Amino acid sequence: MNVIDLNGTWILNNLTGNKYLHDIPVTIPGTVISGALENRLIDHPYYANNENQIQHLFNYDYSFSRTFTIDTNVLSSNKIVLSCDGLDTLATIFINNHKIIETNNMYRHYDIDIKPYVVNGENTIEIKFSSPVQYLKNMEQQGSNDLAYLRKAQCMFGWDWGIKLPDSGIWKSISIQFGNDANIPQLQFKQTHHKDTVELNVSSDSVVTQDLSLVLTLYDPNKKLITSVTVNDEQMLEHTFLIEHPHLWWPIGYGEQSLYTVNVTLYKEDKLIDCTDYAIGLRTIELNRENDRDGSKFEFLINNTPIFIKGTNMIIGDAILNQTRAYDLPAQIRDCVNSNINCIRVWGGAYYPSTQFFDLCNQYGILVIQDCMFTSQSYPTDAAFLENITVELTQNIKRIAHHPSLILLFGNNEIDMTYTMLTSDDPLTKNTRAFFDAPKITDEHIKSLMQRRYKKIFIELIPDIVHKIAPQIPYAHSSPNTKSEKDTQSIFDYARDGDFHYYLAYDGQAPYESIQNIDARFISEMGFQSYPNIKTIRTFADKSAQSPNSPIMLAHQKCKDGNAIIDNYMQTEFKRPQNFTDYVYLSQVLAAIVMQYSIEHFRSENDYCRGVLIWQMNDCWPTISWSGIDYFGRWKAQQYLTKRFYAPILPVVTIKNHTVSITVANDSPSPFHGSLKWSLKQNNHTLDTSVIDVYVDVHQHSEYTPLQFHNLTQAQLKEVYLEYTLYESNSIIATGVKLFVTPKAFQFKTPEITYSIEENKQEYIIHLTSTQMAKYVELDLNKDDCIFSDNYFDLTPTMPKTITVAKQSLSTSLDLHAFEQQLNIKSLNTTQL
Repeated sequence: MNVIDLNGTWILNNLTGNKYLHDIPVTIPGTVISGALENRLIDHPYYANNENQIQHLFNYDYSFSRTFTIDTNVLSSNKIVLSCDGLDTLATIFINNHKIIETNNMYRHYDIDIKPYVVNGENTIEIKFSSPVQYLKNMEQQGSNDLAYLRKAQCMFGWDWGIKLPDSGIWKSISIQFGNDANIPQLQFKQTHHKDTVELNVSSDSVVTQDLSLVLTLYDPNKKLITSVTVNDEQMLEHTFLIEHPHLWWPIGYGEQSLYTVNVTLYKEDKLIDCTDYAIGLRTIELNRENDRDGSKFEFLINNTPIFIKGTNMIIGDAILNQTRAYDLPAQIRDCVNSNINCIRVWGGAYYPSTQFFDLCNQYGILVIQDCMFTSQSYPTDAAFLENITVELTQNIKRIAHHPSLILLFGNNEIDMTYTMLTSDDPLTKNTRAFFDAPKITDEHIKSLMQRRYKKIFIELIPDIVHKIAPQIPYAHSSPNTKSEKDTQSIFDYARDGDFHYYLAYDGQAPYESIQNIDARFISEMGFQSYPNIKTIRTFADKSAQSPNSPIMLAHQKCKDGNAIIDNYMQTEFKRPQNFTDYVYLSQVLAAIVMQYSIEHFRSENDYCRGVLIWQMNDCWPTISWSGIDYFGRWKAQQYLTKRFYAPILPVVTIKNHTVSITVANDSPSPFHGSLKWSLKQNNHTLDTSVIDVYVDVHQHSEYTPLQFHNLTQAQLKEVYLEYTLYESNSIIATGVKLFVTPKAFQFKTPEITYSIEENKQEYIIHLTSTQMAKYVELDLNKDDCIFSDNYFDLTPTMPKTITVAKQSLSTSLDLHAFEQQLNIKSLNTTQL
């Protein structure tokens, strides 16, 4: 099929009698808001509290229109199809003033026959978008105010990390395709693994018609031809390749990311009319949910190898669809790789990710857990809605099913748990219900309706679709979920029998040390909020607004009581600073401490817990949130510690009272043999020291005899710290300092941190030393940005540090002098004196 590209300049019109945002040129793909920004007709909604100033825009209906030319060659084609990759959301399409279709699902692709409506010469296309806000208001007047009826990214109406921007527009590419022949149909792939061979079955529901031939060509990971086959003469499109001595695809850290290529070409006689490539990774995937002593496992096996999931969650890429920024998708995936992350869960309140996302994950070996786009609602089950989501799910699952990175489909986000929270009598679950000010549901009719709806979609409809078009991808009906079919009585039931979501704030603001009492099979969400980098804050708040409870700062905090919760935990752990820059720094250190403590606990139980997914990786606007990396790609303290606590070999050193517990976890594919040196220090004086021989088998953890220091006095505890280094041969694997008291009770000394910087062609190299023990040493550039090889680290006189900065990570090219001039060094010590 030939293509007329309709992307580019369209005209945006306000259809509600209001001349605001009327008759303006906008770029498509784009939306109302991106067009308004492009024409500088509104202030950016991310600045200050401008979000409130533009909400009225979402009450209006809009149209996007343009002309296009059709010549006699196009007009004589058998097929003229308008191809819409994404319309957000309530759209009506007109060709030459003829209404041709109404759409109501931003997740669907639409191919529409427009041959009866086009003419030779100039044609017009207009797409009218009804206001989603007014749609919901009309629903409310009919007795329902349920976002679940609208197939639109639900976070666009605001979330506890997200701005409210229920935009409309042509958010993906749009074109006209014409010709006399068909395109290559969507192919499905099935793998059957044997000892030394793999059968790769390629199929489609389509038949290759008599006048066409389809050629399937298989190439190995080195692009070497293996074999080719032609399908024609009205054959069903199906063929099985036999691959001998296959190169398997592995997640990062476990092996190579070998990708075979299936090249597909469609011919009419000898004329090429369409072609495409599929990248195929040969691997098996199993979600092991075997019953054991107190529940059931939740463990992924890839190529029959148990994988410990060290992951993160990703939300919507940007609150303004199609807004381009330097911190793009490839940069985000590279940051996952650099953080030792091996898995991303795509959250169910946003949108299905692009093919580019999966291609990058395939390339780098990042596993993907994909939610279907349903979250936190009871969804309708009328025939029209079920038909709509059936098409949506079929299109999207078909598109992503062949990617080796995809290891699990969740039916939804938190709908099963929401039902448990709203109906349970469990005291701990009541804490969560109280946090959200949610009343308990006692009406049996409502409970029964919710259960019937849930069963229809997530127990019957979606599994049936997955079974038909992606039978080799595991499916679980919700995140979190339990294996048991009986009703859960507590949100903690998910911990021992499935995957688990846990937040301290929703658990009565429990002390973070209480996580030590939680055993969980798999944690698919866990996080703690912090402020973004101070440079990011300066992009939306001037100096007068830079305080935790200023109206503008609170406008950029969407979680209920979020800033107060951060402050409460901060005052438990630290002396609260008056300087806002120090406050921002401490909020990040606090989140890093909480997440380090949590993940170290679960990794220390890696025979019971088989994975953790941090909430969350990214931000969709500049905000205070659970993210490890802020909107502009600036790594918070949490992300630097993620890199450390997700490392393959992890020493876990914890202190309770006078006892030091030591565990070493090994999630690498090889046994670990090394040594751990520890020293008990008071100021710069060594009180005790020793070396522990360390051996940890594959996928195991080893616990060592606790160190007892009962002879330490209360006064000493405020000055004493444990310094440790884990070695493999002479190579340092990890270092750290542990305190016996909270930082606010410790008597920090002012450190004199000295440094020198050298460079080579690729990087800057920073050598740091300190006259005193310094905790959580932060390196940053005053104006520009970069990624340090390590940050928020501990520094002692006997434990110096060398940090590198890849020059390609700099936001602006800097020479050595300029880099040194911008370098700023901070430590926890100075905030606590």
